Amino acid sequence: MRLVRNGVFETNSSSAHSLAYKNTVLRDYDYKPSEDLCLSIKELRLTEKPKEYEMYSYMPLYFDEYGCGYDVLRSPAEKLSYLMSSVYPYKTWGIVKEDQFFKQVIQWLSELDIVVELPEEYGESSEVDAYVDHQSLNVINKEMFQTKEDLLTYLFNNDIVIYIENDNSDVMQNWVDTPKEEIDYRQAMYWCVSQSKCVRRKSWNDGVYLIYDVVEDDENHYRLDYLLVDNKIKTNYKPTEDDKNANDWTVALEVSKYEINS
Repeated sequence: MRLVRNGVFETNSSSAHSLAYKNTVLRDYDYKPSEDLCLSIKELRLTEKPKEYEMYSYMPLYFDEYGCGYDVLRSPAEKLSYLMSSVYPYKTWGIVKEDQFFKQVIQWLSELDIVVELPEEYGESSEVDAYVDHQSLNVINKEMFQTKEDLLTYLFNNDIVIYIENDNSDVMQNWVDTPKEEIDYRQAMYWCVSQSKCVRRKSWNDGVYLIYDVVEDDENHYRLDYLLVDNKIKTNYKPTEDDKNANDWTVALEVSKYEINS
């Protein structure tokens, strides 16, 4: 059987990194949708430096190795390091410093009146010490940063942190808050994908749930995808715009996806 995990790296590694806001997962090692603009969410969005960072005018830029943890990255410098290490693994300093995204980040920080201290230990052909375990690659990626405000929000919103964990731990993501009675589409998909829970909209008929499970295609290949289950009848699910904008999603904690999917 061939199993394809869309957007997820299938490996023997056990890293489990998460980008979180107030104990709510925005992206993690399993749930990392493409074309994701989570830093534009109104609730967490910044348009200027918070008061406590008004005098923040200097930031060291360094690369690091992020494996199985445990660690929590909270400071602007730590979060910048994780971003750069995610974008430029196994790249030489000469390539990094001439890359358009790198130049854009430095420019945005300059516009925020922040001087970036660049590393001095690398020559043009030296490979930077950047590594993010491949199971957690793309928890953070450069496509998330479309504007200066995206970078500002990521670095200077103190409620946004990065957890470096591993999936062999009994306490992995034990910091995640129990879902509220009603949540939005993004949160529902996290609970569906990473926590293997059944989710649904309150406006749906009773007994209809959304799960994330193995699907077989016409060529007998298998992949993980979203399935709508209605009295054990399964159909492929594609969200409507109404689904994406809805805030009446709920997590059916009392329902096992294995029972309704058998």
